[in-house]
Amino acid sequence: MAPDDERDDARAGIAAELGAVNDARLHELAQRVRLATDARLRLVDYSTGAEPDALRQLVQARIVDGAELGRDPGTSVVTLVVWRHASQTQESWARTYHAFRTEVHLIKARVEGLL
Repeated sequence: MAPDDERDDARAGIAAELGAVNDARLHELAQRVRLATDARLRLVDYSTGAEPDALRQLVQARIVDGAELGRDPGTSVVTLVVWRHASQTQESWARTYHAFRTEVHLIKARVEGLL
């Protein structure tokens, strides 16, 4: 199999897995996230939690123009910050770390049109 074919197969597999989230599950997950945005600052605060009435603001995303950082004009740098709550165990924090590293790769793939 050619490398392009392998990439297409991988993309199709990932897309199928992402598509497996049904509407009911998506609605349930949406109740656990609240976004607060500031377009001027290009900042998004995410409040998340197990219950809609117990959300915590522990995640932030910031978008900076690439040119501001010496990168190509027309590009952006997205930074995700995840704050560790004082009650979070080391094991839970390790899972969060790995989940967000994966999330960054998924965001990048979507921006680049790979997903």
